[in-house]
Amino acid sequence: MSESLESAIPWSRHVAEQHVAEWNALVERVRRIVQETANLSPDYQLGPDTALFGRGLGQDSIQALDLSLYVELEFDVRVDSGDVGALGSINSIVERLFHQRTLIS
Repeated sequence: MSESLESAIPWSRHVAEQHVAEWNALVERVRRIVQETANLSPDYQLGPDTALFGRGLGQDSIQALDLSLYVELEFDVRVDSGDVGALGSINSIVERLFHQRTLIS
């Protein structure tokens, strides 16, 4: 293995670890927001892929609007009415936020 490649591997691991840490932090922030907007106990075990609407938590369109407003305020992003589908689960919200942050950075 070349010397430059060997020196790049620890750096790339470091970057990957930073992304994982940032992702996990966003998951926890979004989980708290969902728990608050859905009036769930902080102890409620809400999985990151749990559907927030329909058969999942059963949230309705009013709660979707409430959640989108919280996300906009907390993360200083814009959630258009056509983007409400991106609010389907904690992971889908985090994916959207992570993607927007990457585009902005």
